[in-house]
Amino acid sequence: MAVYEFIRNILTLLRESEALSDITFLFAYPSSQKPVPIKKITAALGGEEISVTAGALGGVYGGGTGRDAEISLSLTIYAPYKSGGEECIKAFCRICEEAVFSESAYVKSFKCSSVSSNRDADAFVLKGTMVFGGEITKEDE
Repeated sequence: MAVYEFIRNILTLLRESEALSDITFLFAYPSSQKPVPIKKITAALGGEEISVTAGALGGVYGGGTGRDAEISLSLTIYAPYKSGGEECIKAFCRICEEAVFSESAYVKSFKCSSVSSNRDADAFVLKGTMVFGGEITKEDE
């Protein structure tokens, strides 16, 4: 699958999760999609870093088009001031749990920063990273 399709699939997986139905999921870009002030927990997902190596079968048989990849996605969680900064941490943990137990995503790791206050978003904010492993292919033209 192509990189953009991968990000979209992870976003769809999280949006469709019954356990995460109280969280609004958005693409990180364009940032104008995010409502201000934040009225409910919102998570923005975007591409961060991609590390690629030749796919095993493609290297052996010469006909493979896929590449083994490690894809890091940024995950920024916003929580309204009235709900408290702890809600960012709770949401991050719930999102991680949902991704780990998904059958369609191979999660390698997660990390996050501390919760901070963001006056521009009028919310508490936690920035994190989700790292997935898998195979990517060239996008069809």
